[in-house]
Amino acid sequence: MRTAIIYTRTAGVAPAMMAQQQAACEAACARHGLTVVGRYQDIAPGLTDPATRPGFALVLDHLRQEPAMFVVMTDPSRIARPATTLDRGIRAIGATGARPLPLAAESDWHVD
Repeated sequence: MRTAIIYTRTAGVAPAMMAQQQAACEAACARHGLTVVGRYQDIAPGLTDPATRPGFALVLDHLRQEPAMFVVMTDPSRIARPATTLDRGIRAIGATGARPLPLAAESDWHVD
């Protein structure tokens, strides 16, 4: 079974945007035959370090306790906007053995 965790983030309280991100990620997982085993979210500006966000911390905790193959998000900026901060977030996911999969690059997904 190929498993995935979905991570969504908005900069402010925006339930419709969060729901839109969630739905897009769920649909992509279904298209690629991925079983979603966790869903996490944060409401935080993109400039904040993902390590300080509760939802992102839960993603990493989940991956350490119950590994998943992928972390799906609509765009890499959901992790962080500044390149160095984004890189730290991607490395943190990679350190667990999972791969980040942004919908923005869905045509490049190789999940088989």
